Amino acid sequence: MRSAVLLPTVNAEDWLTEHPRQALVKVPAQMAVTELEDQIATIDDQLNAERLESAQAKQLTLLQRDRAQLVESLAQVRYAQNLISGMP
Repeated sequence: MRSAVLLPTVNAEDWLTEHPRQALVKVPAQMAVTELEDQIATIDDQLNAERLESAQAKQLTLLQRDRAQLVESLAQVRYAQNLISGMP
């Protein structure tokens, strides 16, 4: 089950790396991107804290699942931005 949670994140993160943010973006879309990035950073902080405290596997799995969903959402928003701007 763990690899099923992480696989979409890896693919979404790869896509995000291959498609850097554009210089010109529309403000509402950029606000969504910023909000998602902030939420991902918050979960990353929580994951680090949980790992340092030797958290239960269930809690780590829940945080990883939430992070994977946020990264997927971020990739979808950025993909939509690229479609609108005519980039692949």
